[in-house]
Amino acid sequence: LTSWGAMASLWPLFITFLGVVFVALFFFREKRGAYLLTGLLLVSLSAVFCVTQAFGAHWWWTILILAGLSILVAEKAK
Repeated sequence: LTSWGAMASLWPLFITFLGVVFVALFFFREKRGAYLLTGLLLVSLSAVFCVTQAFGAHWWWTILILAGLSILVAEKAK
């Protein structure tokens, strides 16, 4: 679990930890919306990277393009 080979697939956890810190800052320190937004954005980004690694390295472009398209479509639907 602590080898460099394992870190090649577990690196999104570092982004997750940082996101959790921002969410904890929002709930336990200051009620600034920027902390919550930053934390949720980092956790979501980390989840996207974990999913792309689970599907394989050759699919990550497709997954990110589909995620971007879904954001654009959601904005147009409003």
